[in-house]
Amino acid sequence: MSKDFYKGLVVGFCIMFVCTSFFLWFTIQDDLHPAPEPEKTLEQKYIDKMQVLLGYIDKYYMGDADPEKLLEDSYKGLVAGLGDRYAAYYSKEEFETVKDSMKGTYCGIGAYVGMNDEGYPYVSKPITNGPAYNAGVLKGDIILEADGISLQGMELDEAVTYIRGEKGTSVKIKIKRGEEIIEFNIIRDEVESETVEYEMLEGNIGYVTVTKFEGITNTQFDRAITALENEGMKGVIIDLRSNPGGYVGTATAMLDRILPKDKLLVYHQDKDGKKTEMFSRDDDTLNVPIVVLLNGESASASELFTTCLIDYEKCTVVGEQSFGKGIMQTQYDLYDGSAIKLTTAYYYSPKGVNIHEKGITPDIEVTDDPDTEIDEQLQAAIEVFNK
Repeated sequence: MSKDFYKGLVVGFCIMFVCTSFFLWFTIQDDLHPAPEPEKTLEQKYIDKMQVLLGYIDKYYMGDADPEKLLEDSYKGLVAGLGDRYAAYYSKEEFETVKDSMKGTYCGIGAYVGMNDEGYPYVSKPITNGPAYNAGVLKGDIILEADGISLQGMELDEAVTYIRGEKGTSVKIKIKRGEEIIEFNIIRDEVESETVEYEMLEGNIGYVTVTKFEGITNTQFDRAITALENEGMKGVIIDLRSNPGGYVGTATAMLDRILPKDKLLVYHQDKDGKKTEMFSRDDDTLNVPIVVLLNGESASASELFTTCLIDYEKCTVVGEQSFGKGIMQTQYDLYDGSAIKLTTAYYYSPKGVNIHEKGITPDIEVTDDPDTEIDEQLQAAIEVFNK
């Protein structure tokens, strides 16, 4: 064999040795430094951690754990993590209560409630001849507990679920009235909301109180305005003090009763910038001077209603700076009958004003003195007409 053959054989062997060495080196490196696992999704991390937590509870917890309650509370915790006081998760039972309450008829103690600055529900008005009214509950009473459960820090709709219940059942509520703590054992009954009350004051001034914007409120409002017009009303005071809001659709229906057709009433804008406008649709109008009464607990739909009238120069506002809630919550029904409520948009008046965390500053600022029997704010509203 020639020298060239041996030379080629040696070169080929060397090339094969080098290639094999490189392959083995990379293989060893892969074993020493394996490729990182793909990043787990947020959902997978949640599932993994829940399994670990449930494992510890099952193995070591001394008490009796209710798995269904653990899951329900974990859903509530997930929504609470948003840090949004208006967002909420409702179990199936809670959601049924919420839906019933907004219809205008429900079983409960018969009282309108709001939420104070300390995170407690308070009685804004007991319904006349309702269970709470007959038991001696008064306007302004702070509800500390229901059946031994503290209601502090709950979202208002959640707190209400502990107060309401089936007809004929009882609930023990702990009330704070000034410095006094009082307990009431109240038998729940079916109650129809009296969301609108009205009367004719001296000088043919109509006085309409709206306590909440529920499903039946616009019908009651229309009935009140029509009755007062038939009595010769020359002006009207719309009292929205301590009205926490409710359905925006109800507020726009009430504005529709006041304003001419085809007027922009309110619009909202979502996170993608999508704008949705709501207009008046009928020809009914209210052609008398209007005064709106507000205070620090007037919120949400109450403020949207008022800012619309302000933009069209249809009212004078009397009272105190309003609460300042100009955001929209949307409820999404879930497959098992539960629901989630999320903040989904900002509301704007016809002129583009958003009152969120600002509120409405009255044209005439008046503070009501709780130590007097006189309603100073109502008197100031009447004075607007006298002048």
